[in-house]
Amino acid sequence: MTNYLRGAGVDVKKDGNKMYLLPLTDKGVLKLSSGEIKDAGQMLRGKDLSEKAGGLFDPAVTGGHLGKQWAHITLHRKIPSPMYEEAILKLLGLTKAKYTSILQGQDQLNDKTGIDAIIAALAGMDVDAELESTKQTLKTAPPTNVNRLNTKLRYLHALKTLGYKSPDKAYLMKYVPVIPPAFRPVYPLPSGDLAVSDINKHYRQVGLLTQGFKDLNTLGGMSKPDELKYDYDLYNGVKALQGFIDPITYGQEKYKGVIKELAGEQAKFGLIQALA
Repeated sequence: MTNYLRGAGVDVKKDGNKMYLLPLTDKGVLKLSSGEIKDAGQMLRGKDLSEKAGGLFDPAVTGGHLGKQWAHITLHRKIPSPMYEEAILKLLGLTKAKYTSILQGQDQLNDKTGIDAIIAALAGMDVDAELESTKQTLKTAPPTNVNRLNTKLRYLHALKTLGYKSPDKAYLMKYVPVIPPAFRPVYPLPSGDLAVSDINKHYRQVGLLTQGFKDLNTLGGMSKPDELKYDYDLYNGVKALQGFIDPITYGQEKYKGVIKELAGEQAKFGLIQALA
């Protein structure tokens, strides 16, 4: 469970009998990782399950297809972590529709658009100053705004307690943590086909998205609308990987992300219940 939570961007710290859930930052991912997966589109060779260098089961990085070493995928740019989308909405005072519109490049925030607008807003927020300002606003706020402001206060208090001066340090990501192969297996079926853990398909999708951007950029760059679309697709690819939406491309099977794998479609069919 703790490995899957970290795979979704949530760090797990134990203090005695208590466990704390914290944002898994880029610094934390790199500390956890044994190296970068440079070609996430490569899994195992079907005929003999041999690992491919640079791929999702690179033996030098992950320990092979039954390895227990963490790795990471480097995105082509920083993005807001979808795991903390709700916190970002509350801190910036945005509705879900407005946030989505900004990410798509159809709306602006502080004269910026796309992912850059969200990054700039989070980086420009002083947690201490915003905390005091929100407390003052709460004193005279109408009843309809009290719940929203109290929720914002809780996020600001949490950031302050963790020592963050601005929310960007907690809620942005450039590195995707890759769970050890032992927890995302690939194995042959009697039919000769391969059974592939869903999480591998998500890693491949995210890796192909970020590699596609790099390839097109190398060929001569792209227009701003195309760049915004790529960024938004990447955001949704990571969001699907974490388990909050269906994958952005799939065939007949909607392969599950990390949180959906843990929770299951129904309470008794999640990973933890199934192993209990």
